[in-house]
Amino acid sequence: GDEHAPFDVLGYGQDAFSTRQIREEFEDNLHFFVEECDRLQGFQVMASVDNGFSGLATEALSGLVDEYGKRAMVTYALLEPSATVPRALQARKTINAAIALTSLVEHSTVVPVSMDGQWRCDTKCREVRGLLVDRESRFQTAAALACAIDTSLLATRQATSPRGLAEVLAGASWCQRRPLSLLSVAMPLGPSLDHNHGDHPWTLARSLREQRQVQGSIAVATSQQAQQPKLCQGLRNCLTTPLCPGIAARVKDGPPPPKAWSSDVTVRGVQGHAAVDKDDSLFNRCSSAADVLQQYMAQSGSATRFSVSQATAGFPTRHPFPGRMVRRSSGGAEATLATLESTPELADALQALHKGFAAVRWQSQTVYREHGFGSDEAEEVAEQLLSIGEQYEPN
Repeated sequence: GDEHAPFDVLGYGQDAFSTRQIREEFEDNLHFFVEECDRLQGFQVMASVDNGFSGLATEALSGLVDEYGKRAMVTYALLEPSATVPRALQARKTINAAIALTSLVEHSTVVPVSMDGQWRCDTKCREVRGLLVDRESRFQTAAALACAIDTSLLATRQATSPRGLAEVLAGASWCQRRPLSLLSVAMPLGPSLDHNHGDHPWTLARSLREQRQVQGSIAVATSQQAQQPKLCQGLRNCLTTPLCPGIAARVKDGPPPPKAWSSDVTVRGVQGHAAVDKDDSLFNRCSSAADVLQQYMAQSGSATRFSVSQATAGFPTRHPFPGRMVRRSSGGAEATLATLESTPELADALQALHKGFAAVRWQSQTVYREHGFGSDEAEEVAEQLLSIGEQYEPN
């Protein structure tokens, strides 16, 4: 749409998809690409869920399920930064997101993705350590999110020993027992993130164990473990940034996040010499970044079930990636780490969305009533948000 007729209501997207031209064009393009696949694993969907495209996404995904119901499906539910949305339209952003998420979780694993810390009227952009992001730039915020999304499913696209999409999603959503997954990212990995190593070269292993005595250090469970250096929740507390609204920012000296039920970890661009020191007493049997992360995850207890994948190439930061976002240069590619997790933190995200949705003044939202969405439907969506959130309450 344009400024006089913005495409900012879920119902607009549903109406658009119901037209014969758009529906047939979607189906023709879908069938073309499916026929090009040698072995169809499933579908990776990326859709804005806080504007009219949320309606297109819910209708399109419903059609995918009808035709390819047994295939693995993941939906990256994208939310536009609040700084780029007029304040008068913030309520619609929340309404669209709530309705869309409660619909999309019926058909796929859903990964809410945003640079905002809150669902509406956020004044701050997520700070990804090592990146300089202009929160008012759609181009820069999209570039940061693209890095995380691209890395999170990289294991399914590798030329050698690729993992299946269903396998990755099983790790991301606790064997698909819970419909949401939390995406977190660390980019770039490297010496610019750690300033206490003196003359020692940076390694991933040192980053994971550098602050042995900080608040939130992992409790030592056995006498054998007591002889080993304590690990902080470095992967989830110090390095990675959660990219879902409603989840508190992770700080280096703060309490660790709750233990995840399952976690799928992907690291790229960290070569063997940058993974571990030869004299490292904790990771001395590791020869790769994947080995370091496997041992870290096993000993830290940060997830009940986990898997780790590794790729040689870093995330490309050459043109058109906005070069000024990266504080340092590594020849046009940056070491990156991304995680997809089923975690109790998602309960906070859903509670925050429910709170924003419940605060909407429906008397002023006539456009939704015109599309058959009134107070009764709103109450049902609110109950669904609470019901989904209960699945993520800590055991």
